[in-house]
Amino acid sequence: MKTIITIFLMLFMGSAFAQVDYTHKNTSDLTVTIKNINKFKGVIMVGLYDSDSTWLQMGKEFRGAKVEISATTVTYVFKDLPFGTYALSVFHDKNNDGECNRNWVGMPTEGYCFSNNFKPLVGSPKYKDATFKFSKQMTLYINMIY
Repeated sequence: MKTIITIFLMLFMGSAFAQVDYTHKNTSDLTVTIKNINKFKGVIMVGLYDSDSTWLQMGKEFRGAKVEISATTVTYVFKDLPFGTYALSVFHDKNNDGECNRNWVGMPTEGYCFSNNFKPLVGSPKYKDATFKFSKQMTLYINMIY
């Protein structure tokens, strides 16, 4: 009887494992294309955020990138990005100091942009204004604001 139960369990477990699809990935590539860059100096800083609590905090990005400028349009690919909800913040760091410089009233003096091509009227955008769903390979096109 123990032998029959053991064989049954082995067959059941084997068929359960056979049904699992190990080739299915929950990641893909996100391509970000930033257009309307007005000067070929400095770098483009890209921050990808996955949380409202870290939104727009330098160094707290889910993933970040520094992209060299070679044309009025640059592209960066986030490889094997897990599916989820994200928001992008981008700025043109013309003087390579690692921050988006502002004037005395707090307005950026360097180019910037956000996912969804969101253009804030006053102040910084909320996380929800720039969020997008990432569930398959995709390309986002964002226009720099100066």
